[in-house]
Amino acid sequence: MTSSIPSAVTVPSNNVVPSTSTTTEPSTSAEPVAVAVEDSSNLDNDLLDILGIDPTTDKKYGKDLHKDLSVRLQHWTTVGLDKDLKKELKDRYLTPGNCKLIDPPILNAEMKAAISDINVKRDKAIEAKQKVLTSAIVCLGEAITLLLPSKDKDTNLIKLLMDAIRIICECQHSD
Repeated sequence: MTSSIPSAVTVPSNNVVPSTSTTTEPSTSAEPVAVAVEDSSNLDNDLLDILGIDPTTDKKYGKDLHKDLSVRLQHWTTVGLDKDLKKELKDRYLTPGNCKLIDPPILNAEMKAAISDINVKRDKAIEAKQKVLTSAIVCLGEAITLLLPSKDKDTNLIKLLMDAIRIICECQHSD
């Protein structure tokens, strides 16, 4: 026998479980017994304090982006860029001659010979990621370079671009 409570958890009937039905007899059949799951709105403040802060409410979000931009950003961060587009972007935004240190360092032959293959592969993966970050830094740098000599500088736009480039440079540095 099962209860028709909408939010129910099914447990084996041979366990001692408080019944939600009107009868007080324990079930002896092999059928599962439904147990109602309590809604947290019924809990008093002392119990909610013991449980702690709801972790799903801790996350703070910023301003919404344009919906067409949002869809693309979420897709690219969860699926990644198409292989050809990724190569095209890396080829388009080459490291400037006056800013060579933004390129990732290359593991020299002596170090490569001294470390395990797993560590060499790990270093190659970090290097590949850093090359993508370099392309992003160069792209933003070119945009800022276009804006700086303008007579009517949009300082808010330059500030946003500078914040983005700083964040990406920090990612590059931390790797």
